[in-house]
Amino acid sequence: MVALAFLLAVAWTAAARGQDAEPLLLGDDGDRLLVLAPHPDDEALGAGGLIQEAVELGVPVKVCFLTMGDNNELAFMFVRKHPVVMPGAVRRMGETRCAEAREAARRMGLDPDRDLVFLGYPDFGTLRIWNDHWRDVTPLRSMLTRATSVPYVQARTPGAAYAGEDLLEDLTEVIREFRPTHVAMPTAADQNPDHRALYLFARVALWTLAAEEGLEPLRLGYPVHYPRWPSPRGLHPALDAAPPPYLLRSGEIAWRVHSLAPWQVTNKLEAVRAHRSQCTYSEGYLSSFVRASEWFGDFPDIVLPGGVGQEKVEDGDTGAFSQDDAFIGELAKADPAWLKLAEQQDAEEAEVAEADADFLDRNISSDGRNLTVVCRFSRPLSPRASVTLRFHGWRADTPFGEMPKLAVCTGPRKVKSVTDLNRRLDTSAVALPGGLARGELGVTVPLELLGNPEKLLLSARIAFGEMPLDWASWRAVDLGTGAPAVPAASAPKAPAVPKPAQPAGPADPYAEVTARRGTAATASGAGSLRLAPRVSTAPGRPSASKASPTPEPPTAPAEPGKKPAKPEPPSRRTRAASAGSADEPVVW
Repeated sequence: MVALAFLLAVAWTAAARGQDAEPLLLGDDGDRLLVLAPHPDDEALGAGGLIQEAVELGVPVKVCFLTMGDNNELAFMFVRKHPVVMPGAVRRMGETRCAEAREAARRMGLDPDRDLVFLGYPDFGTLRIWNDHWRDVTPLRSMLTRATSVPYVQARTPGAAYAGEDLLEDLTEVIREFRPTHVAMPTAADQNPDHRALYLFARVALWTLAAEEGLEPLRLGYPVHYPRWPSPRGLHPALDAAPPPYLLRSGEIAWRVHSLAPWQVTNKLEAVRAHRSQCTYSEGYLSSFVRASEWFGDFPDIVLPGGVGQEKVEDGDTGAFSQDDAFIGELAKADPAWLKLAEQQDAEEAEVAEADADFLDRNISSDGRNLTVVCRFSRPLSPRASVTLRFHGWRADTPFGEMPKLAVCTGPRKVKSVTDLNRRLDTSAVALPGGLARGELGVTVPLELLGNPEKLLLSARIAFGEMPLDWASWRAVDLGTGAPAVPAASAPKAPAVPKPAQPAGPADPYAEVTARRGTAATASGAGSLRLAPRVSTAPGRPSASKASPTPEPPTAPAEPGKKPAKPEPPSRRTRAASAGSADEPVVW
């Protein structure tokens, strides 16, 4: 069986090499490489060879870690709800993994004091921040550390709130200060929620910096968490890597390949092994990333010029929540607690067996006033199933935190809810498009309700009751310069969209909700944890909260000594902590 898996992997690698992939070359004057890593070890897994190549060529490198990795990164891959156990998750794990990242950096030729920066946001919590924790919503409470703000003295900004504005500001300033020409970052379809969150926050930061300063580095997406990938498992340093089958089959991605020299392969393996806490139970899996090449790519944006047009995108990844008994068995050799996750997975699969369905594709269209998203599924949805679509819009002239963040939950026959963070909107603000075939479901949303965005990030998921069935990758939509901004605080009064046949609601779709907000941001009533207050959003932060700078970056294309004007972020006040239910679904 192992031999067959190896032969299949070799065949897939050969197919990948037949793709039209460009060699990834560094070394031009002014090149600067920024690696964005969701957790310590992702920098080595996804770009360990490329980092060494940059160092060898004298290209400045900065590695920015979103979290300290204080939770378990693999447990989420197997279950639909919060894992019943989190093997290896302990309070001090974040500090341990920070030290391991520093050692791994040395093995790749980096200076840990100069080339690393840690943001310290909550492991397994950053996508919940992206979805739910903006504006007046209370900061996220970490499920493990119980903190509501960055608790690590090693972090760039100790005391930064676990809230969208704070995370986005920290990440934007890291990019602004370093001024990269290349950014290695996670992919939008990664199975790990922190990987998806970092991708999303990075896209917004890069859009903002492109608008303000003309900074437009090359994005290099590196895949990490995909079902039954890499294949074959284990250390095969002479074997070329290949992208996950789903990403390769899509045909949308323009891939770039870095071929590692033998010494780079050796050093990458040593860097991976420096993350000892992770190798203790998953060295076979982690060493699978040590191959003779590294692949980088990202989905292209969906472009609707002037906000008009349509495009269909494939969503053929059927691997979400898929079982991998061999992998769990390997992990259980180091910690029998993993067998509990296998039992949880079996119970979940039995619960959804009759209703399970997958996304096949999405048709995204706009007539300049309304955006319509129609999803097609592998089978007609159960009457108990629902689809939730998320829309996060961006405009150059409006702080991102002030833009609407819509979640539209709909069933086959009616819209069930429309929310903007903790505000419940009237469901008549959106509509169900007509003429859909069996096995299709969609929604039409006025662009005004989304704040007339210039760019948009959207995703979707299917749920059976409270149990997730499948999710569709986040995709970026370029709508061009549209109508004037409509921030969330300035709600549109009359949606320009046909109303579905259902009882009329209040004229103002942003009527305040009096019920508790959704599960992803439910207040726990627990006492707040008092930590250092958030450092001011003004440019002058205390130097103790920042890593030492890498060699001076090139000057921004602005008036000497002066940053371009930008919208001021809203001031933040001290806010009570919130905590999610232990039974809430895995975020998507």
